[in-house]
Amino acid sequence: MTAVDRPVRGPRLFVHIGVAKTGTTSLQSFLIRHRDDLAAAGLYVPLTGSHAEFGGGHHGLPWVINGRFPDRRQAIGREEMLERLVEEIAGCGAERAILSSEEFSSLPDEAVADLAERLAPFDPVAVVVMRRTGDALETLYRTHIVAGFEVTFDEFLASRDVDYLQIARRWSHLSPHGELRIGSYDDPPVRADIVGSVLHWIAPELTIDRPAGEPRLNAGLPAPIIELARALRREGAPPDIVRHWLARCAAMPINRSGIDEPTFLTAEHDAALDAAYVRQLDAIESDPALAPHVRGRLPRPVARQLRSMGGLVGAILQIPELVSDLVSPPQSPIPRRLMPNLGPDLPHRVPGHFDSPTPGAQGAPAQAARQLDLAGWAIYPGRLAAGPVAILQPVDGTAASDMVVRLRRTETRSDVAAAHPHLPAAATMQSGFRVAVDTGGMARGRWQLRLGFPRPDGIVYADHRIMIELGSQ
Repeated sequence: MTAVDRPVRGPRLFVHIGVAKTGTTSLQSFLIRHRDDLAAAGLYVPLTGSHAEFGGGHHGLPWVINGRFPDRRQAIGREEMLERLVEEIAGCGAERAILSSEEFSSLPDEAVADLAERLAPFDPVAVVVMRRTGDALETLYRTHIVAGFEVTFDEFLASRDVDYLQIARRWSHLSPHGELRIGSYDDPPVRADIVGSVLHWIAPELTIDRPAGEPRLNAGLPAPIIELARALRREGAPPDIVRHWLARCAAMPINRSGIDEPTFLTAEHDAALDAAYVRQLDAIESDPALAPHVRGRLPRPVARQLRSMGGLVGAILQIPELVSDLVSPPQSPIPRRLMPNLGPDLPHRVPGHFDSPTPGAQGAPAQAARQLDLAGWAIYPGRLAAGPVAILQPVDGTAASDMVVRLRRTETRSDVAAAHPHLPAAATMQSGFRVAVDTGGMARGRWQLRLGFPRPDGIVYADHRIMIELGSQ
């Protein structure tokens, strides 16, 4: 009897294969922490092959299948583990089951074929999440160095051949019907909620209470910290010392911008990887066997300017910038009359919003004294504008000039990306700002707070505005 002919016994099985650095740790942690709630809702998360010490992913399965690592925790071999997995899934009593490990994506054709044969009673379907290749490799390299591997970034790139088209085709054979779920981490709604996206792809009707604001795990460390860790190891620092140092660095509240840049990735690497990635996406969307299984959008990468680090010297030179992000002092606003290059106010509008300060009851002005804390997000869809600014405009004639505060967008705002899927992910994801403003030199009274972008011909504003009342200091 062939795999296609076999009757389905037990739940429909979904095998989430990553790839790496597409929110896999966050998804796996959610699955294992909410295992009982998910089972009650009809989605079973097997224990066979899972590793709590690695976030709950089912890494033991691909490890023993590949023969690269023994499953020391469960102390069983390949055949016994697969038999135990089949038995556990068959007896779970749920409608669906899910396995998740990015290590699955590295299995060769023959291993996937063998897995398809063994799991055929559950009509298995692979879930593939892709990501812009340069970003995936950049973050994966940093993870490898934190884990203790010692290779240069160039050596790491040379050892990696990421081909999403071949991965999708290979894993389409897991299903006897060629069925898949294909998504992109570059699609803003997916990046904003990888857990919800994957659950929706496999069980649209699934309902489970999910705590708001769950942390995104395994976000990574800045490239300078990673390069310094390599230097410590080269100089003979004991592994425990390096691990402890990295743990302390990971605890620092580093802004997202400090993690995203500088990069090990160069502009030349990025352009070549982007070109290959676009070809793979085009091929997937034009393949009649794969295209129907795409969920959401497969955004093409937009050309970008990368700030590469430049080795150990570059890493050392970047440390003051990382530190300055941690201890940024309050900014003093600048009178607009001293900034003639800002130009006049323009009628055009851009997306943006102040989350803080908040107005008082019934629309009363927000109150501030010596310090005004600004937080929110701002997007300029085009390329001609400088970074955003906050404009404080006097309302009651107590000041002769608008006051200007420059804003740095350093915070990841996945909620903004999800709300603006028609805009480039590069513009929406890192759109958040947070700054303390020293208002000690400003006249007391009422001010209108506006959010804008300077362009060569003037300033374009967001619709959102807030009334501020500066009281006594």
